[in-house]
Amino acid sequence: MEDEWTAEGIYPEDNWSLSPRDSKDQDTWVRDECARLATRWDDPSTAQAVVEDTLNSVFPLAESAGTLATMVHWPLSVPVSSRVRVILATGEPYAQEEWRQAGFDIDEYPGAEMGPGLKCLATRDEEIHRVLYHLSTAVYAFTAASGSVLVIVESGERRVFEMTLAQMPLILSNLRVTQPNGEPFVSEAVPGITRSDADEWELSSNA
Repeated sequence: MEDEWTAEGIYPEDNWSLSPRDSKDQDTWVRDECARLATRWDDPSTAQAVVEDTLNSVFPLAESAGTLATMVHWPLSVPVSSRVRVILATGEPYAQEEWRQAGFDIDEYPGAEMGPGLKCLATRDEEIHRVLYHLSTAVYAFTAASGSVLVIVESGERRVFEMTLAQMPLILSNLRVTQPNGEPFVSEAVPGITRSDADEWELSSNA
């Protein structure tokens, strides 16, 4: 029997960095990842500091309660990234009107290993250290009687965000979440959404 919720099967390619969950591994992981990624960059000397800062910044999230996995995606030859987190959720993840009121467009997501869920997309502008960022967020929400799981994608660069979204069907079709009793987490159907032709195609092709 598992002592905690776990997430497995989520590391798709070598341009992703999967964070450990224990800070005692932080320095070694950051050093090893910087070395592993160095050949990807057009200018490795200037990329090093950005990569170190980005990797170090994920640890407070990776160690936070309810976090099952935290990944960084590096799809370009410059160190611009997006972040993907798998977390346990409270509340009502299928409350569609609450997502809409928060500025999200929502649709059913039928192609995950865990079962059906919601796909929620939003963008917003935010000034950080006097720099205006166009922040994009996708939340894939799954719920069952035993609990709820969110898979969250975040980036401040629209092109990178879209490239990460293109990888999410692969990740979600392989992501397996195990409950504390050792049983796989299987989500319930989303009420009140009629599946479109595009949803059916996504379900059949995992695209």
